[in-house]
Amino acid sequence: MVSETEAVALQPVITSFLNGNNVDLSIYTTKQRIHGYKSAGGSQEQRVVVIEIYGMILKYDYCGDMGMKSFESILNQLKSDPTVGAVVLDIDSGGGEATHMPHVAEAMRQLRNEKPVLVHFSGVCASAAYYIASQATKIYASAPTDRVGSIGTMWGFHKPNENSRAEYQLVSVYATKSTDKNGAYRAALDGDTEPIKEKLLDPFNKQFHQDILLGRPQVDESVFGGADVMADEGIKLNLIDGIKRLEDVIEEAFTLITQ
Repeated sequence: MVSETEAVALQPVITSFLNGNNVDLSIYTTKQRIHGYKSAGGSQEQRVVVIEIYGMILKYDYCGDMGMKSFESILNQLKSDPTVGAVVLDIDSGGGEATHMPHVAEAMRQLRNEKPVLVHFSGVCASAAYYIASQATKIYASAPTDRVGSIGTMWGFHKPNENSRAEYQLVSVYATKSTDKNGAYRAALDGDTEPIKEKLLDPFNKQFHQDILLGRPQVDESVFGGADVMADEGIKLNLIDGIKRLEDVIEEAFTLITQ
């Protein structure tokens, strides 16, 4: 569950690995951080917790960053923490690995049922990142030019270039609406992508769409084609609720604590 631009951007890194070259991974690592805020007046007992989710989403912790299993655990802890009145997710991500997303979506819904959960994104909130955001109380972009959507699933792999074993090409397969795992992989190498669509992609895609509708039942179902749009269009399609600065979203979270 990743936007195509995010996936293609990683191709040079993967190709370098496959060709035995050294790769500097420091530019790809970010530290997801958790911040707690008290109200400006200082009179409110409960705090607002802000969680940053930046870059590629994976199931497990990696390179010092938070994976989705850890994120799910954090959500469950916040749900039962009486000192936390609301949660804000600060997102800039084109998505990532699909395997754990239904569990994260369920944890998000459970948290939202207990206390307000707001999302602010700056840059992009696409695919798996939007999967998370869709389960929040409200979603806000930071600017009209931010991108949101890409609600769909794809599977990508690298295979040797027919003309040179030292080079690799990316093969991407997209869900349609895929028998044996190894058989499907071999079929894709031979150019037949239908088994992967039917046995792998479509089931993930179906669950993806079902959870989006649980989180945002008012969303325009035309978004399930998988396109991403600018924030202004996202408002019209009910993907998001508006455009605000992060500071204003945090302030709104404080107002929702008392409601």
